[in-house]
Amino acid sequence: MTELTLEEAEAYVLGVCFKTGLPERIGVETEWLVQDRHNPRLPISVDRLNAALAPIEVTGALPGGSRLTREQGGQLELSSPPALSLGACSR
Repeated sequence: MTELTLEEAEAYVLGVCFKTGLPERIGVETEWLVQDRHNPRLPISVDRLNAALAPIEVTGALPGGSRLTREQGGQLELSSPPALSLGACSR
């Protein structure tokens, strides 16, 4: 395996991720692992998770059009809608 220089890594990312230019909008995603509050080693049942998430999984429940989705690995992903700047995105 060959190590890349910073310049080579930047060129690779620009060539692969931004083929048509830099993005005009930015979004943020965070992934959360779900654990039992009293014993983090215990698995959370699907029924318990469904009950906890039901109020916020409906469209429009989160501020600003953010969404909560479930990932295949069991984690939850909180995603913002795209915005014109990082400041606008965080608001």
